[in-house]
Amino acid sequence: MGGGISTVASLVMALLGFGRNVAADPQRAVRAFFIGETAKIALVIVLFVVVLKTMKVVPVAMLGTYIATFFVFWVALANALPPLGGTKPRAGTDK
Repeated sequence: MGGGISTVASLVMALLGFGRNVAADPQRAVRAFFIGETAKIALVIVLFVVVLKTMKVVPVAMLGTYIATFFVFWVALANALPPLGGTKPRAGTDK
């Protein structure tokens, strides 16, 4: 359940942060990300409360899977980004 909560909340954030032509205006893009992140946090809280109130789960295990999914997202993001130092020059070029 924790992994599902994390995945659904991240999906909502991505849809709100990257939707409706937000790339055309920098202020709109920043605003969309703030709205998306706010919705994500609110959704995580609501879903945790709903699951804990309506289902019989082990809270520590649910929180552990939530955290594990969160780390997987960060590792995937870190692997997708280019190295910080830029690209290395090709062999045989001095510039």
